[in-house]
Amino acid sequence: MKRKPIVFICILLSFTIIFTACAPKATAIPPLSAAFSELQGTVMAKQTGQADFTRVSNGFILEQNGEIQTGDDGRVRLDLSTGTIIRIAPSSLFSLISNTPTGNSLASSFKLDIGRIWIVLTSGSANVQTPSGVASVLGSYLMVEVVEGGGIKLTCLEGSCNIKNESGDFPLVTGQSAFVLNAQTPPFVQQMSEQEVQEWLNANPEATLVVPSLTLPAPSATTESTATSEPTATDVPSTATSAPTATNIPPTATSYVPAPPPTKKKRPPVDTPTATTDPTQGYGYTISNVLFNNTSNNITVAPGAQFSVDLDYQIWSAVECPSCIDQLAIGLEGSGVYCAYNGIPGIYPGASGHDTNSLTAPTTPGTYSIGVHYDLQYSCNNALLNYGSSNTTIGTITVSAP
Repeated sequence: MKRKPIVFICILLSFTIIFTACAPKATAIPPLSAAFSELQGTVMAKQTGQADFTRVSNGFILEQNGEIQTGDDGRVRLDLSTGTIIRIAPSSLFSLISNTPTGNSLASSFKLDIGRIWIVLTSGSANVQTPSGVASVLGSYLMVEVVEGGGIKLTCLEGSCNIKNESGDFPLVTGQSAFVLNAQTPPFVQQMSEQEVQEWLNANPEATLVVPSLTLPAPSATTESTATSEPTATDVPSTATSAPTATNIPPTATSYVPAPPPTKKKRPPVDTPTATTDPTQGYGYTISNVLFNNTSNNITVAPGAQFSVDLDYQIWSAVECPSCIDQLAIGLEGSGVYCAYNGIPGIYPGASGHDTNSLTAPTTPGTYSIGVHYDLQYSCNNALLNYGSSNTTIGTITVSAP
């Protein structure tokens, strides 16, 4: 009788061993890696655990959690272990993070601190961590660019893309682009421009497979104004030609400039505002109470002297472009320029404030104008580059003879 429990235990152990042997084994997650090719210029890399970047060449294998840094002339193609292709533009800092199972496929994670990458996805999905949110692509062509200040630009050439940050989750579809100012603001979404499509073709031969089927919407025959027509691709920090023309600025710096809604063409000339102009529709600004050295807006200073600039401003966007990024650049050409305003003011009445700064007088005697330049750029630095193309005088200084 005492042998029955022993027999039962033996049988139970046998079944346990059999079931354990037959149970499905956990699938190992393949580590993320990338092989380098098409390398040009200076490309640096460091593996996880290494302290310093070292220069690399074609054939180098970057392991998971490794980083890439390209110089001003550097670019490289990465062939990932998942089959996905990533091309990295000059002046970029990029990291491989990991692979994560999602259903029957893998989600690859990356990090882009600065610069630009193009992703040609062949399987699974990809997520790119940026200062302003996580950009994702489920299929199949996504460009991500981190601009100065942490804002990001996306172009979804084909398939299903997405940007997610603290303000929400925003899908993009074939032929759309988006700009996100920071992690707290929603994206400004518009159709890709011809220039953005051409950038894909220039950097990625694979894009020729999908571009012929990409149809960009033509301007409406009844109105050229759309909520997604600005900022255009030329507002991207890689250019300095997107500033409004001189005819977009008012003849006086103390009155607003309501302008036509943003269009894909140059804005028509704007003359002196009339009583019938509605500031609640057009974009514009005012500059008032301008004082140099707390005296007036016309002063005399010594050669090379520093003087203070105080002014009040109001700035607003058109109703068709409530998320447009606007700048007011104040300066003395050849002696310094700064942004009195850089942000998203919203529609009328927009944003108002007081700005105090300083400029340095030229060393050559003479009379010089202090101007304001209104711009629509993704960063202050790009607006400063355009100072001089369309300035309106807000005062003068006279540099006395030594």
